[in-house]
Amino acid sequence: MFNFHRWDYFSSFSTFFDDVKPSFVVTRELWGGVNMGMGLDNKGLLKFDAKYGEIRDQYYQSENFGGQDTADVTTMEQFTTGLLLERNSLNRKQHANVGDRLSASVRYIGGIERTRLGSTSDALEPQFIHRHDWLIARATIDQYFLPRGIFKFGFYADGVFSTMTSFQNYTESVIRSPAYQPTPESPTYFMPQFRSPKYVAGGIRMIIAVARNRFDLRLEGHVFQPYEPFITNADGTVGTAAAFSKRYYLGSGSLIYQSPVGPIWFNLSYFDGNTKPWAWSINYGYILFNQRVQE
Repeated sequence: MFNFHRWDYFSSFSTFFDDVKPSFVVTRELWGGVNMGMGLDNKGLLKFDAKYGEIRDQYYQSENFGGQDTADVTTMEQFTTGLLLERNSLNRKQHANVGDRLSASVRYIGGIERTRLGSTSDALEPQFIHRHDWLIARATIDQYFLPRGIFKFGFYADGVFSTMTSFQNYTESVIRSPAYQPTPESPTYFMPQFRSPKYVAGGIRMIIAVARNRFDLRLEGHVFQPYEPFITNADGTVGTAAAFSKRYYLGSGSLIYQSPVGPIWFNLSYFDGNTKPWAWSINYGYILFNQRVQE
């Protein structure tokens, strides 16, 4: 198994005469590894994996940057191995309304961080090198009720416990932290407030399915509760907030048509903590991503 991908957040829009503003965060991953698994009846899976690869994160430590600023760059060669136990009976890859998915996983990650600081950093040392080793345990429940009626209800819960320590700066620390992304649209945004080494989160879903299950009106609301998330101290170093001192909310409403060639849907989302919390989109097909090295 081999994978290379690139994630680009906050690309700018400009005219021919505008000063082009670079992306706020760009992450690249190159890794290879092996997967071994076995089926547990026709809905369960037990999987073991081992990977070796390199991540390269390019980012700015302030949103007030311009085209002349240089970005911070963090690279990390790492080895990771994990065990996943999963049961999945959902009726769709995305926008399911019947069935359930239960998963539990544990993962080890180890590697050497190398951070080269850019012009938006206040640190005096131009380069930082540090060894990291940590464990992540995660459990997720995605379940739907009343499968035969027009009105359906769902419940989603996600919990993470990690021994991850901070990286050289706040931005890189949250880039590498586990993220709560319960809707198809949320992974397309970089939202530090929904990332933390330890958290519990969950939400409820209401679905009105009509026209032989071809149209869904989907409404959902979620609460994200981090435990001691990373923050920036007054002197610019990375610290942790007090336990349960921060809490964020996420909401989503979608009108979905399940066409013979894939879903078409309109979405309106609310992301608590964003400068512009409301976002809308019109989509065709599936929002799917390759497996990441730390997954």
